[in-house]
Amino acid sequence: TAPAEWSPSRLENLGACPQHFFFRHALRAEELPEPLAGHELEASDMGQRVHRVLHDVYRGLLEAGDLQGAPADPAGAVGRAEDLGRAAWERRTRTLAARLRTLYPLLWETTERLWLRALETFLREDMAALTRDGGRVLGLEQDAAAPIVSGSGGRGIEVRGRLDRTVLYPEGVVVSDYKTSGDLEQHVSP
Repeated sequence: TAPAEWSPSRLENLGACPQHFFFRHALRAEELPEPLAGHELEASDMGQRVHRVLHDVYRGLLEAGDLQGAPADPAGAVGRAEDLGRAAWERRTRTLAARLRTLYPLLWETTERLWLRALETFLREDMAALTRDGGRVLGLEQDAAAPIVSGSGGRGIEVRGRLDRTVLYPEGVVVSDYKTSGDLEQHVSP
């Protein structure tokens, strides 16, 4: 039987490969994961950690009043974003860092440096765009639901999801979904 409500990623799974969807969601059969070697990082684990870092940064900026339109001190807001990012990175990767630093210190140092550089670049560019374009953050990690109805008088399905960030610009509302891997263009293609 079909679920009472759907998530965007479930619909994406169904559209990409109905057989895979059937095995995963109807039969609840999962592929056995390959055991990771001590030096390997699970991509989804790193993606979740970075997602939490971004949430912590924007939550801190929102609480400081830096995301309610043009901040009084844009350069200071960018500096706060970078400081919050480094602190959140330390907090969110502490257990991973402890494991890798012991056995593979150079690997962790390189991984951390690359991720911190990517986060700082993203935060600088994103804060500049928010400031320049007059964006005002309306919410973070908001649950949302909407029906999708097929055809006239057709049965609808409830789609539920979590909006990572919602920003109000003079031209309208933009909903953001943080992605750290994969083909980003594919996520937004019709």
